Amino acid sequence: MDDDILKRLRRFRTQYFPRFRKEFRQLVDQGQHPSVLFIGCSDSRIVPYLLMDCGPGELFIVRNVGNLVPP
Repeated sequence: MDDDILKRLRRFRTQYFPRFRKEFRQLVDQGQHPSVLFIGCSDSRIVPYLLMDCGPGELFIVRNVGNLVPP
């Protein structure tokens, strides 16, 4: 695995996760109830949470090729 990816994972564990520990715990205890379904392309340049300025548990994300929505 790329060292840069491992560094980013460590940064998540040490910096990001502690800031949202309460929110993650609530999602475990109370379940997930996102109010928005985000259907988007699998394109790695698209980051739904950044686009929508959302935090953990706010979006249910479905990603596929070309934003195709099956019937």
